[in-house]
Amino acid sequence: IRLRSRIDLLENSTTTDIEDVYLLKLNTFRNDSTTIQGRLFWEQELDVFRGWNDLDLKLGMAENRGVNRRSSESIQNFTQKMYINTGYNLTDRIRLKLDLQQSQNRSESSRIMNRNYDIHARSFEPGINGTISRNWNAGIDISYAQKEDRAPAEVTKASLLKVSTTQRLYLWRKVQTNLRLEFRNSVIEGSSSTYGNYELSEGTGEGKNLLWSLRSSYRLSNLIRFSLDYDGRTVQDRPAIHTIKLVMSATL
Repeated sequence: IRLRSRIDLLENSTTTDIEDVYLLKLNTFRNDSTTIQGRLFWEQELDVFRGWNDLDLKLGMAENRGVNRRSSESIQNFTQKMYINTGYNLTDRIRLKLDLQQSQNRSESSRIMNRNYDIHARSFEPGINGTISRNWNAGIDISYAQKEDRAPAEVTKASLLKVSTTQRLYLWRKVQTNLRLEFRNSVIEGSSSTYGNYELSEGTGEGKNLLWSLRSSYRLSNLIRFSLDYDGRTVQDRPAIHTIKLVMSATL
């Protein structure tokens, strides 16, 4: 058994009481009057079967509190999640997994109401991953999530179904390729804010969407490498969005 803990603290402040910063007086941090940007993040994870190769069980909890002050407003952010991640090697080539998560994501603006949301979510994601050959690894995941935005007067509910496949290829000792394809169906019941709808649908909006990505690198020699990043997704009642990035790197 192994327990892993992490704390991340950030405070960008205009305070004149420097000792509050150096002495880590947390009760003075994330203050609307002096803090420009502040964050307190902590996470704990318990690895139950650390020494087992065929079985994984991880229990974790994380929390983040943040403040961002802009010229016209101050935004308070709060996120919290609890999760259980499990994995089991069915054979030397096939691995099963099941992930469970419960989370809260809240944002409050001091002036602009359409930035406010308070989303509570529960999700589970089973999956299977297999090594087809020495150069080919493939996986399939199915995720279902239920969400509620409790910030509006009437609670807005959403459900998300995601089916995705990931393919990893290593060809001719020079080409590495990761390909991901995802089908997503988002159903929203009720009316949330603009930012709330974005968070409820995880950025795609309501309806059925396809998302895909390609990450590929080619080693021309020990000194020259090419990489290609390609992302795309469909948008309801609009043309699809494509993003392509090609990079050549050389060691001189």
